[in-house]
Amino acid sequence: MIKDLSPIDKAKYVAAHRAADLVQSGMRVGLGTGSTAAWLDLTIDGADEFDQEFNLIKGGGAALLQEKIVATASDQMVVIADAGKEVETLGAFPLPVEVIPFGWQTTRTLIEEALDTMDVLGTLVTLRMNGEAPKITDEGNHILDLHLKRIGNVRQMALVLNQIPGVVENGLFIDICDKVIVGYGNGRVELRDLNAGTVATDLLGESGDNLFSDLAD
Repeated sequence: MIKDLSPIDKAKYVAAHRAADLVQSGMRVGLGTGSTAAWLDLTIDGADEFDQEFNLIKGGGAALLQEKIVATASDQMVVIADAGKEVETLGAFPLPVEVIPFGWQTTRTLIEEALDTMDVLGTLVTLRMNGEAPKITDEGNHILDLHLKRIGNVRQMALVLNQIPGVVENGLFIDICDKVIVGYGNGRVELRDLNAGTVATDLLGESGDNLFSDLAD
């Protein structure tokens, strides 16, 4: 029942509910890191942060490489998120960077040196751990988390990071996302279309207490 959901869970649900309306019969749809064909019609995924230009930070789950491959193989990417993920400037959430295990310490040092010349508020770089051992991605790599607090120039950041030896990919998704569906704790949901410049608002659950009633069959 809707009354049993926390505001954040309700926001996530109404956003996902609205995203399902975009899926049409016969579409090839990518979902996060799921298996992908050579080309997809639509990818639906989440984000750790997004800004007004639909730039994203992704990779909190350490799957940024596969997620970026799936997203760029799609005609359209739709992000679903609760309102708390929207920021004026990216960077409050640590920026994940996937690096190869060999020489990762050197790669970290090179990243730190590069950050000293860039428009950021923090330069701390940490190796993501899984207990006592480094976190290993699906591709067998490590994750370095960049605690930047604010990224003044996301395009420069993405370009510089990917030129550093040892870096496989970074968690900035730029010019990839087409639409963002934002869910709110009161059941309101917004479909924001970057290319059309439109915002469509709806309120789910108006007809009753159970947002899941249409799934009963």
